[in-house]
Amino acid sequence: MTKPLPSQSPILGNVHKAPLSTVAPAEVLHPLTGLPNTIKTTITAERRKRASEGAIALQAILSKNKEIEEAHIDVLTGLPDRAIFEQDIRSVAERERGNPNPSAVFSIIDLNGVKRVNEARGHREGGDPYIVASANAIKRTLRPGDKAFRLGGDEFGVIRYDAPDNLDELNDRVRQAVINEPGLTDLSLPPRLYTGLSIGTRRFAAGDTADSWIAAADTLLMEDKASFNATIPREVLSQDSRLV
Repeated sequence: MTKPLPSQSPILGNVHKAPLSTVAPAEVLHPLTGLPNTIKTTITAERRKRASEGAIALQAILSKNKEIEEAHIDVLTGLPDRAIFEQDIRSVAERERGNPNPSAVFSIIDLNGVKRVNEARGHREGGDPYIVASANAIKRTLRPGDKAFRLGGDEFGVIRYDAPDNLDELNDRVRQAVINEPGLTDLSLPPRLYTGLSIGTRRFAAGDTADSWIAAADTLLMEDKASFNATIPREVLSQDSRLV
């Protein structure tokens, strides 16, 4: 993976925010032994000018990165959006392809019953708080370096590094975080709405590409969703947006 530049953005990562210096470093201003003072002054001024111009150019890059960050943050959840996800997962896949022991894990998470919640409560009082509370719960499962995304609608993605061997335990940890999320508990969603969480988690494997990695996780998600749907009465599944 490319080493992050000094900035703060969902693309480039977290690093320092020290003010940029326009003073040339000491090695650039090494004593110009043997030259007349007028020439020393001219050369030093030129080097300071170049250092200042470099600092200005770098500041312009950082400002552009901030614009990119703000343009690709989901307003409802505060998570990076699908555009950032697409870039990040390709970067991670490229790095893991050269790793003899891949450790990165991708989870795709789908909230169940959002249509039914919207039907019962409306978007503002039901669906949106449900999505926000679930996003907050997912965030609480992240460790330093892990990253969550809102892929769209009721779907989230999480990329984790150095994930545990037991991925079922990892999925259970996410489910428990959602169950215990205060914001979701406060919604008091009736059981007949059949809300819940379906997850597909896949460790990067040798020979994977970003697309095949995503597809494999999505297949596991569909299997988990089928298990969840098996607990819902048939009449509810046949008219998903309607209450029982």
